[in-house]
Amino acid sequence: HRLFDAGGNRAIDVQIEGRTARMVFDIGNAWPALLYPRFWQAEGFMDGRMVSTTMTGGFGGMHQAHMSRLRELRVGGVAFKQLPVPMTSERVMHAASQGLDGNLGMPVVSRFHVIIDFPQQQVLFGAPFDLDVPFKSNLVGVSMSVNDGRGRVSFVALGSPAEQAGLKVGDVVTAITEQGS
Repeated sequence: HRLFDAGGNRAIDVQIEGRTARMVFDIGNAWPALLYPRFWQAEGFMDGRMVSTTMTGGFGGMHQAHMSRLRELRVGGVAFKQLPVPMTSERVMHAASQGLDGNLGMPVVSRFHVIIDFPQQQVLFGAPFDLDVPFKSNLVGVSMSVNDGRGRVSFVALGSPAEQAGLKVGDVVTAITEQGS
């Protein structure tokens, strides 16, 4: 994969659901991928897609973003399926994102042995591994911070199991128990 200049970073082209996407090669990104409005607001992309919300951070600090799953992302000769992906808003984007569609993060990159060849401006992806391991995703719909051994709810996704259970921002969680159905 050829590396492209991305405002002081580097980007590579990947395929997302049959469309080429220029993604910042971001090994500091804890999400498999993150999409910018330029990509996810394109006509037809959101059709038939389940969407929730999540908290995400990075440039501009913590912010709420739409959350969905990519049906397919192709990179390094591999098609990854059902990747959890936040979709940022215009509010958190900056000038360096011009011409870019998102970020490719560590959960995808770490599935390969990777050589970054800066003199030749390319990324070489070795044989992939752990392809049967699903990508981690918060299916409960709550984000918490921990202080003094106690969890404080910092975000509850609309329509999530956490919201349905009655959790609210600011609640203090002192214990988590398993409840049978």
